[in-house]
Amino acid sequence: MAIIKNRYAEHAAEAIKIAEYVVNFKDVFILKSAYERMREWFVEEGYATNSDKDFPEVFYLDKEGKGGKELWIRWRFQKNPMGGKMKDFWRYDFDVDIHVLTLVQVETIVDNKKIKADKGEVEIQVKANLVMDWKSMLKKNSLLSPFKEIIYRFFLHDTRKRLENEFYENVYGFRETLANFFKLLHYEAKKGGIEFWPRKLPE
Repeated sequence: MAIIKNRYAEHAAEAIKIAEYVVNFKDVFILKSAYERMREWFVEEGYATNSDKDFPEVFYLDKEGKGGKELWIRWRFQKNPMGGKMKDFWRYDFDVDIHVLTLVQVETIVDNKKIKADKGEVEIQVKANLVMDWKSMLKKNSLLSPFKEIIYRFFLHDTRKRLENEFYENVYGFRETLANFFKLLHYEAKKGGIEFWPRKLPE
């Protein structure tokens, strides 16, 4: 997997790209339920707690447009998958951008009961990186700096591969959760490694 050095370079960190995909849905749904289910997943997986003040929602924009309401929501999760001396060295960075378009309130029938719901388009962009924070290691022992390649090759390579696989499964587990919630049947691959979930129903 590719190593990303732009976003993390100033922190002496290296990031291995684990996944990047987009989930897209356009139909009738309940926004509050979708938001709560996604948030619940990250709490269950140990990326956050139920505390609002600790939840990493770094951006929220809600505005009215001609075709309905538009929302931008950004979550930036970080999780240390290991304990002990290597706790600060390995990190999962899990970025989620939620964009809701043309959102309007509608009524629909569920189990022969009329309920209030939402209609619009939801696009959820996911990017996940496995981060190796060399700064945390070199801070403890600066003499190790010239030996980074040797340390990686003999002591970190196997751990990296294991964490890559575990994080990959976790990130795509979130995609499966979205698919189940929105009742999406399949997905189509797009160029560049980004995936797109088609609409539930044709227009």
